[in-house]
Amino acid sequence: MVDLKLYKGKKHVRVTAVTLFNVVKAIIAAGKEAEFLKDAEKQKFNLQASPEDVNFVKTYLHSNKLHENNAAMLHIVAPQLDAAAPTCFGV
Repeated sequence: MVDLKLYKGKKHVRVTAVTLFNVVKAIIAAGKEAEFLKDAEKQKFNLQASPEDVNFVKTYLHSNKLHENNAAMLHIVAPQLDAAAPTCFGV
């Protein structure tokens, strides 16, 4: 068994796309998506990204047409900004 070692620092930590992708894959493989999202919402979990990183994701989704049959991805690529969704991702 592996002991949990929590981060005790005070500064924000940079998370690479590879790390984030591997975490998401592990959550999905375990069938824990709904539970994670519910717990993350309670925790008010969020990640911050630079404008360049945001536009990389938007461009990648658009260039690979990942928004064409997925409403959530379309909302990221071309958000309808309003008071209810005032972010660059539109979510």
